[in-house]
Amino acid sequence: MVYGPVLAFYSGLFSNVCASPLELPSVMSDSPQQPTNETPEDLALGESPVEAESPPQLVQPLGVGAQPVGSRRGGRGFGTLFPQLFLIPLLMITVIVLIWLFFVASAEDRRTITQILADMEVGGGHSRKQDAQALSIKVLEKQTEALKKGQAYRLTTDETQQLLRLFEQSEEDDELRVFFVLALARAGDYMHSWPVLEKLLATEGTASAVRHAAIQGLGISRPELVTSEEGISRGEAELRRTKVVVALVQQLRKAVAAEDWEIRLTAVGAIANVLTHNEPIPAERREKDSSVQLAIRAIRPLVADSRKEVSWNSAIILGKNFGDDAGETVLRNLVSWEFLDAQRGDHNRELLLEQKEAAMGLALEALYTLHGDKIRDLLEEKREDRSLSVRNVALTCLDKLEQAS
Repeated sequence: MVYGPVLAFYSGLFSNVCASPLELPSVMSDSPQQPTNETPEDLALGESPVEAESPPQLVQPLGVGAQPVGSRRGGRGFGTLFPQLFLIPLLMITVIVLIWLFFVASAEDRRTITQILADMEVGGGHSRKQDAQALSIKVLEKQTEALKKGQAYRLTTDETQQLLRLFEQSEEDDELRVFFVLALARAGDYMHSWPVLEKLLATEGTASAVRHAAIQGLGISRPELVTSEEGISRGEAELRRTKVVVALVQQLRKAVAAEDWEIRLTAVGAIANVLTHNEPIPAERREKDSSVQLAIRAIRPLVADSRKEVSWNSAIILGKNFGDDAGETVLRNLVSWEFLDAQRGDHNRELLLEQKEAAMGLALEALYTLHGDKIRDLLEEKREDRSLSVRNVALTCLDKLEQAS
């Protein structure tokens, strides 16, 4: 509707006309017009003794028209705006952060492993599962801290025996046994925990989740590292590692026969981690170490595995960790974007970009380990790759070549 602005316009125009200093004589009066003695100058100055009637005003309906806006005075100053714009939001953020810190502090478990084990012995089913998970996390944290210093972390004999008792009591609860097995495999006292784990892996009726946890735990157990309390020789520690590798290879072969690709994938990674710790094995050790040779023979057939995860990881581990070129064809495919873009995962879904970048970067590292300066042209090509992570891998390998030369 445009009535408002139009009425406002005519209102202003009518007001201006009526406010003129020239007054017209009334034509509706019954009395004759009386002459006056005012001069034109007096009329011009508006000094007539007869007061002129006020001009008629246009009454506008409520909400129609626009009134002129005067100058704004007395606006809110800095003292009013500063608290509203800064202090109040800052106070709200501070309160939210304090609440978050409170929940973090209340959720952090400050108990020792001995205290957790004691709570588990007297706790019920649900609380025992929570404590078992907390125990597994606590053991992993302590083991990680020790490995950063090149040391081993092991549970004490009493702690291991206490954990074994809890494991035996949870025979019908596989979910609970998973956490017990992870703790035993990662850091249990070797003399007491290893016979139980070995029997667990050899038993045909062991639940898949429990078997998977045992393999995963042994993969990061570092059996060759010993604590000062154990007091065993270097040769005995190496014998421990050989036993673990043999047990993992047996699980790998069973998983191949049972067509359990998840166990195959976990076992391959565990074997590589126990023997190499994600570092290439020197050629001299590869030729003399019987455990390394056993692992290579077990992993080679998996390069042709029907599952891409198993096949690709086997080729990468053989090349990058063991210096074996049995999976070179797979590695050459993995450094091609055309090949990776054409691959499909479960339910015919395209691989995620992060998965493609990880596969290409690891394959590039494996090819570098195998061939060194012979793949310089490939590394120069990949230093301009569309993926930033692949570029970083290529540049790192090129830097190593420069340092070696």
